[in-house]
Amino acid sequence: MFSKAFSLYALVLAGIAGVAAQLEPGLYIIRSAALDLDTFPLARVRDSGSGQPLIVSASSSVPQSELWSLTFGTGGGLIMQNVAFETFLKVTSNNPGTTVATDTDETQATSFAITSAGSGLSHINVVGQDLLWTLPAATEATDLVIHTEWADGRQEQLWKLNRL
Repeated sequence: MFSKAFSLYALVLAGIAGVAAQLEPGLYIIRSAALDLDTFPLARVRDSGSGQPLIVSASSSVPQSELWSLTFGTGGGLIMQNVAFETFLKVTSNNPGTTVATDTDETQATSFAITSAGSGLSHINVVGQDLLWTLPAATEATDLVIHTEWADGRQEQLWKLNRL
């Protein structure tokens, strides 16, 4: 019995280590799996300035608005800072439908858990909550606002993080 429990514990730790190794702190570009990458090759998560909602868009007038610096945060999560605007991502409510927004104040930053969803994709949620980053269903990649929704397996809740 002890041996089986220890083996299960070791497998869980190995799984956690695999996820952590996949997302080391560094620079990332984040893309939505809901938008066809061939049709929308430039559709990326972008910052549009402090106090503004986080968006997915195929274009931006600000160079590097799609570059995100990930650093260790609280609760085993990651803090996300935009390289161009030097803003931090935050979620101000634990209610579904809350917009993921930006703020220049690092003390307002939310710590996000980024977990593997398989096939190189990830779920992004506030540490300790089952509310995932969610993109509205869309056929265009024009300023789609990211918000939180309960995890339900939709394609709009899957993200690809590419480390630079």
